[in-house]
Amino acid sequence: MNILGIYGRTFERGRSATVHDAGASLFIDGRHSCSLQAERLTRVKEEDRFPSETIDAVLKTAGLTPARIDCVSIAHTPLMLLVGRDRVAQHLASIFPNAKIHFISHHNAHCSATFFASPFDRATVLSFDNGGDS
Repeated sequence: MNILGIYGRTFERGRSATVHDAGASLFIDGRHSCSLQAERLTRVKEEDRFPSETIDAVLKTAGLTPARIDCVSIAHTPLMLLVGRDRVAQHLASIFPNAKIHFISHHNAHCSATFFASPFDRATVLSFDNGGDS
């Protein structure tokens, strides 16, 4: 199973006060394959746009196409409430035609990124930042 996790704005224009550091992570058969922050490619500090270039780079690293992604997981953001999850899901489905789309909480995204990048089989992870899902 190929799982892609992404973070970044979806349809909003201009800079965002709540979304920053867009990026993508790829897991293949339960193993972390690659993660990349968008700013590494765009050279824009705290890049917040939808991470199209980052997704392309992560997929290219693994030799995959968007059609080979089984699941897309995206952290929902406060701005996503304005746009609507259905619209976001439709946009993602147009890019990843065979994938199930899952929305996860901001803090679960932080915790997952920390845990899956660690060498541990079990861990307790705490996410404490200045934003998220209130």
